[in-house]
Amino acid sequence: MAFILYHCGDRFLLQSTETGGYMGLIIQGFPEESARAFAYDFGQVFYPKEIINFSAFPELAKMPFFSIDYLAFNQDLMPKLDPKKDAQVLNILKSECKVSAYHHNQDKQGQSKLTLLWQYTPPNTKGLWKIPIWSLTVNNESCWLGNRDGLLLGLNQEGAIINQQELASKINCFLTNENYFYCACDDGQIYDLRGKIPQSVYHLRPHTYHSNLNIFNLAFAEDNILIVDTYGNLKLVNDQFKIIWENNRDQLWRSWFLAYHNEHIYVGHSRGINCYEIIKGKLLWKNEMKSSVLWGEIGNKSLIIGTSNGQIYKVNSRGDWKTQKTRIRKIFQGQSALFSGIIIPDQKLIITADYQGYIYCLNFQGKLISKSQIEGGAILNLKAWQNLIFAVTTEGTIFAFDLQEITAIK
Repeated sequence: MAFILYHCGDRFLLQSTETGGYMGLIIQGFPEESARAFAYDFGQVFYPKEIINFSAFPELAKMPFFSIDYLAFNQDLMPKLDPKKDAQVLNILKSECKVSAYHHNQDKQGQSKLTLLWQYTPPNTKGLWKIPIWSLTVNNESCWLGNRDGLLLGLNQEGAIINQQELASKINCFLTNENYFYCACDDGQIYDLRGKIPQSVYHLRPHTYHSNLNIFNLAFAEDNILIVDTYGNLKLVNDQFKIIWENNRDQLWRSWFLAYHNEHIYVGHSRGINCYEIIKGKLLWKNEMKSSVLWGEIGNKSLIIGTSNGQIYKVNSRGDWKTQKTRIRKIFQGQSALFSGIIIPDQKLIITADYQGYIYCLNFQGKLISKSQIEGGAILNLKAWQNLIFAVTTEGTIFAFDLQEITAIK
């Protein structure tokens, strides 16, 4: 295992070089202490040689070994950091908010609240804790969600349950069209959901990786399928899941945005956004950013992306082959990390939601039309169908809203 090290206030944060994910904070060993005694107190022992930029931290030169404070998420870290001095660390932490389903939604008196058409929270038979939902897909007859515990749930447009099954692990995403219905899970497998029982049709089979979070995102590319895993590898496979090409050079960590349009592949990740051609996966352009891309949608001649620093950008979908870059312009600043978003093309609207539970409705120029708040949690995924907006949250609830109400609230 290898790490990248950052100052995090008066402590030190570790980032995985395999997944780009937040690993935790260093617990330092002392020179006079034995590794065995240290491991007894703090768990697994790691050594400075496993930190690739260790030489940049002379204050740790005498640290013989260390352990990791494996925090699921430390909400006390971000307020202590300086937005300019600690920009890299803040980007890691804010992007991990979505990965870990951390939210900071406090009820604000006087804030406009959305009226729900209906809502449903699947019961947790194991305890009282909340089970976040990341995956959501909607069609004319039903909406489907998948949560962290592998619950696969289908509901009709009125919120009544029509199907319920259990998979082995967290459901990361869905991939659906008129012919196919797939989901990808933490066990590294893609399941075909068209039958009565989910059938595994693809297994990533990581032989050398430590993390179990294998498949991060899926997208159709005409008759083929794009797969990006948590290690940043991008693959194109055919409809039988045979590999056509793969790209493991660019470390496309945390690729929340994956899409194909007009012979181009777009990947929004923790370091910015990249564009590839479809034939061999050649990089056409990339724009590095100081924030992570947490969602994206394809618009007319441009992409709309939302980021971990609360900004929405309009990105030209056609880059310059000479500079290998494209034009990118900020059109909106929200209050916090924008977990999810969609565009409504026929009404020229952008709807996005942040980790404080706010929902923003904008026009394509970034002018704020409305701002409202949900009752609890934060929205991890949004989908639109006709005049309905469906949302799933960090607290394991699916909501249905009327689009017209979202556009009307001031």
